[in-house]
Amino acid sequence: MRRPALVTGLFFALGILTAYSVDIPIFYLFFSLVGLAATCTIALILRKSENLPVGVAFFTMLLLSGAFRYELATGYPPTNHFSGVDWFGENIVLEGQVVKEPEVFDNKTRITVRAKSVLTPGGGMLRLSDKVLVVVKGQAQWVDYGDKIRAYGRLHEPQGARNPGGFDYRSYLFRRGIHGMVFVPHPLRIEVLGDRADGHGLYDLFMSNIVLPVRKSIRRSIGRNLSGEPEALLKGILLGERRALSKGLQSAFATAGVIHVLAVSGLHTALVVLIFFTTLKLLRLSDGWTVLVTVLLLILYAFITDLRPSVIRASIMAGLVLIGLILERDSDVINNIGLAALVILLIWPQSLFDLGFQLTFAAALSIILLYRPINSLLRNLTGEIHWGRWILAALAVSIAAQLGTAPVIAFHFNRFVPISLVANIVVVPTIGIILTLGFLTSIFGFWLVPVATIFNAANWFFLKLLIKMVHLFAGVSYGWFWVPSPSNWFLIGYFSFLILVTQSPRSINVRKALIYLVLIISNIYLWRGILYRSGRLEVVFLDVGQGDGVFINFPNGRKMLVDGGPRNPYFDAGEAVVSRFLHHRGIRKLDVVVATHPDVEHIGGLISVLENFQVDNLLDNGQPYDSWTTDRLYRVVRAKGIRRWTVSAGDSLVGLGAGAVVLGPNPGFISAA
Repeated sequence: MRRPALVTGLFFALGILTAYSVDIPIFYLFFSLVGLAATCTIALILRKSENLPVGVAFFTMLLLSGAFRYELATGYPPTNHFSGVDWFGENIVLEGQVVKEPEVFDNKTRITVRAKSVLTPGGGMLRLSDKVLVVVKGQAQWVDYGDKIRAYGRLHEPQGARNPGGFDYRSYLFRRGIHGMVFVPHPLRIEVLGDRADGHGLYDLFMSNIVLPVRKSIRRSIGRNLSGEPEALLKGILLGERRALSKGLQSAFATAGVIHVLAVSGLHTALVVLIFFTTLKLLRLSDGWTVLVTVLLLILYAFITDLRPSVIRASIMAGLVLIGLILERDSDVINNIGLAALVILLIWPQSLFDLGFQLTFAAALSIILLYRPINSLLRNLTGEIHWGRWILAALAVSIAAQLGTAPVIAFHFNRFVPISLVANIVVVPTIGIILTLGFLTSIFGFWLVPVATIFNAANWFFLKLLIKMVHLFAGVSYGWFWVPSPSNWFLIGYFSFLILVTQSPRSINVRKALIYLVLIISNIYLWRGILYRSGRLEVVFLDVGQGDGVFINFPNGRKMLVDGGPRNPYFDAGEAVVSRFLHHRGIRKLDVVVATHPDVEHIGGLISVLENFQVDNLLDNGQPYDSWTTDRLYRVVRAKGIRRWTVSAGDSLVGLGAGAVVLGPNPGFISAA
């Protein structure tokens, strides 16, 4: 089999996706796996492994293995598990051990705790072995990794997706093994009972004595002569820590299409390999020792950056290339990608649904598969321009990465960012310089602090330059567009097409199979769209918190929004909920917006909706009301030329494809008010 790791990883991932979509009892999966494994073993003994039925059995076994691993990880939680309790919303006393370095923000602290026991609302003591996220209002800076703590707070179930297209925080935490949240009102409600209560295992010793000291040393080295945005940005680039980055700067990176540089990935691991491999070779170490030490340092860096999927993928691939150097064997990069994915999914099967996992593998595969044909096309179009060869190569990499990641970004964020094609050409090389100086600062910060501060000072210039460039690209008109979330069928067809166009002309069978797949998916996609237009009335009640927000899709395609939820300095339902839903559905125009009455809980969110979407008509009851919200709302109405209509009881709305009658209030009530 050519590229066995890639094929195995693909079928294993399909099995996980199947188990996620269809509830399959785990004992069915187990006995099916045993039967298929026995079939394949007997076929190998009888040397009949070339038969088509055996091949089908083997690939089915791989698929069922993925499904079995996913069900094993998610379907059968232990009995002493937070998801099984019935006292969410009650005050509890939690005791447990901190299993991750606490994240301290300006106004809160997040602590991941392995629960040991809970004093329940009824006064009983319950033994648990589950992870819980403790959120403290304020800074609890004295809590550290490995500490045994006692927390007094209120237990909550993590919030799921409240609206179509909304973020599912519950699933996000579940993928990390966290099934409950405890909200603590004050840092003094956290007690440290002991240091490293159960931290005598190898993992705890490794984290406490190596990983965390190195991570803290890197932070100290960065903070010696950097502050503000440059310090926060370097920590984000070097360590993957974004918590100190302002929302404005993160938004600028996303708008410019370069948010990926804040994720530790292949560029980081390549520089680790380059710096340490070169240094060790200069010290005249043997090839074996050089590779071994470099691989160990890669593993250390993966732990320092919190074992993110992107750095695990890049570290596995780099490690395989280094081992290939010792064995004097060429390494198949695409097969290495499959092996990296398989390793991650075997350990963390839920990672398949993680944005970081999807982006890193989509980018890596698309660059490897598409770079050469795109680069050849660009050179054919521009001719042999020697001085522009590097620019064309960088543009080819940027286009290839964009083709791979654009559908994933559209699926999660409803954005398409064409400006990133240009932004990446100048941002990525700058990131390379910043990373190199950052690594040198971190290394010399252990024993030659004056030298480290020199590198850090030099980095200040490039960090400020990066910030200015990102804001410049983020401010380009039409640099990005809102797009609807692509369907699963579209994604399968899209990536199948990309694979199709990169295949060798000699791969006739592969091309035929992919052509059939694309045609089948295109037909499904087309007919679903035709059949969906069935003239039905659709009403979606949005969860906007306090207030209302109702979306109505009429049989003739006209669209109405009734109220938009609240708006205050901390939360704008129009931006966070209503706009997110409309972008998810690919809606750019609303025919009618209704403001039922001028309370801020109902019309506050409409301001953002009117600013961000095309609106033809606004209906209200004509009630005069003097407030900042109403003044801002009607200023937007006048500025955008939106037709305003005052309606009352008995009025009918026509042209919607369905009857719509105003029930109240009557004109006399409004005039009396």
